[in-house]
Amino acid sequence: MTDLKILKHPHPLLRKKAVAIPAITPEICRIGNAMLQKVLDLEAWGLAGNQIGFCHRIIVVNLFTELPDDPEFRAIMVNPEITWYSGIIDAHEEGCLSVPFMQGGPISRDDHVKVTYLDLDGNQQEHEARGNLAHCFQHEIDHLDGKLYFDHLSLIKRAQFLKLYDKAQREDRKTDHA
Repeated sequence: MTDLKILKHPHPLLRKKAVAIPAITPEICRIGNAMLQKVLDLEAWGLAGNQIGFCHRIIVVNLFTELPDDPEFRAIMVNPEITWYSGIIDAHEEGCLSVPFMQGGPISRDDHVKVTYLDLDGNQQEHEARGNLAHCFQHEIDHLDGKLYFDHLSLIKRAQFLKLYDKAQREDRKTDHA
């Protein structure tokens, strides 16, 4: 799993609910570290197990920002769960490594969340987040539940989004074959 491949929508594993990880093993640590390296290489905010075909409850978050009110945060999170949330905002447009070429939105998310998870040492952690970090946690945990960010759009906007996405995919395939 050194060269992780990111699955693209409409791959069926992106819609599968991930299962809990019963124990932190060397294999889980290896996968988590490989996922984090992939996110760092791509300068992305996060990645979920489903996105690499590993349908277990693991995410990595790498929020880097230049905004003064948005602290940076980097973690490998096993069995993450949102335990508390508050305040809905109309967030900025979201993007996703599994939905290239497109952004959809604005996506409404809770502005303030608490997340519990296990770190790679098996220690229970809790993190409270606001703003972009709260948004990122929700996006990645949605992946573990088989949801993609455009599922939060209205039916009409989602249909329009998927039509544009299909067109962008066809254009990309033409470019790859040229």
